[in-house]
Amino acid sequence: MIGNNLPPRLGISQLDAPIFGRAAQAWALRPPINRYLTIDAFFDPYQPGVSQINTDLRFQEGTNWYFEVGQRYTREGNRVRRGDIWNPISFNEVFAPTNEIQFVTMGGALRTPWGWTFGAKAYYDVKNGRSPELDAVALYQNPCKCWSVGFYYLKFPDREQYSAMLSLTGIGWTDSAGTALMRTLLSPLLWGERGLPWAAPGGPYGLPPQASEAEDSVGNSGRR
Repeated sequence: MIGNNLPPRLGISQLDAPIFGRAAQAWALRPPINRYLTIDAFFDPYQPGVSQINTDLRFQEGTNWYFEVGQRYTREGNRVRRGDIWNPISFNEVFAPTNEIQFVTMGGALRTPWGWTFGAKAYYDVKNGRSPELDAVALYQNPCKCWSVGFYYLKFPDREQYSAMLSLTGIGWTDSAGTALMRTLLSPLLWGERGLPWAAPGGPYGLPPQASEAEDSVGNSGRR
C-alpha cells in the first residue's frame, strides 16, 4: 500500500485571526483528503507470469467518507492456491479452471452525524458488459455505542440476499457473510471503534483514544 497521511491544514491559534471567517475556519478544521494506492498481485511459477492482479485507489477524508475505484484481473486457466505459511502442503493444491476475469470496481462509504454509516460497492464485468455484483450496507450506532444494528444487501444476476444483525457491546460478535462484508466496506471509517458487530482491534470496547485526541477533548471541555 502506498499512501499519504497529510497533517491538519491550520492550527486553532491561526484560525483565531480576524482575517479568517467562520466558513474558512470550518473548512480548515476538516481533516485533509488522503490518497492510498493498494496493489495485490500473484506470480505463478508453473506458468511464468502474473496470475492475478488487483489495484485500488482510495480517497479518504478522516472518518467522514471515502471513495474508491479499482480493478480485478485473473488469468484464464487453473488457479493455484495462494501460499499459506502455516500449511505448506497447500502450495500444491490447484483449483478448477476458471475463466478470465476483468472487473472494474467502484465503492465508498459515508458517515452521517446521526449515527448512521452507509457503504456500497459495485463490480462491472468488462468482458461480458454486465454487473455481476452490487453490495450495500448500513450500520447504526447509538450515541454511547452500547449497541448497533446493521443491514446488508447483495444483488447478483440470478438472486438477491439481504439480512440484519444486532450487536450488544461486550457480548461479542459472530463471523458471517454479512459481518465480513460490513467490515470490508466500513472499516476504513470505523477502525478500532467501540461496539462494532465484527471482530476489531481492541476488542468490543475498541482501541483507547490517542494522546492527541485526549488532549483535544480536554482542551475543548476547558474552553466550554
